[in-house]
Amino acid sequence: MPEGVPRLFTHRDVTPGNVVFRAGRAWGFIDFDMCAWTTRPDDLANTAMHWVPMCDPVDRSASFADVCVPTRLRLLLDNYGRDLITATALLDACALRFAGSYRTMKWYAENVGGGWARMWDEGVGDVIQRRVAWFDSVRAELAAALV
Repeated sequence: MPEGVPRLFTHRDVTPGNVVFRAGRAWGFIDFDMCAWTTRPDDLANTAMHWVPMCDPVDRSASFADVCVPTRLRLLLDNYGRDLITATALLDACALRFAGSYRTMKWYAENVGGGWARMWDEGVGDVIQRRVAWFDSVRAELAAALV
């Protein structure tokens, strides 16, 4: 983690599959195996990856097919608090998180197995590579939207 950046202990895996919904509203979290120390920008980058969603359009679920990614990312950052995370810090964290996730997922698939291996076998490595290429191609557009 960068020197001098405040750390916090978080869930680190706030995906739609790890949120319990009741009556159409988020009610709670499950699956705390990824909890660890992180930074605000990294934690928000991870949340954005799943909820904005920050991925190649071919990998978006049907419910996210027509979303405006720059607008959703701006809303996420605005509501989290620009006094806590700058737009540049968020985009830098996205770049690092997305690029590093390929090696991380591959390691977990090979060394832990289980669900990690299943996800790897189902092509998550290809999804990650598309995410990185997509992010590189739209980073300037996202930065402009976050101004």
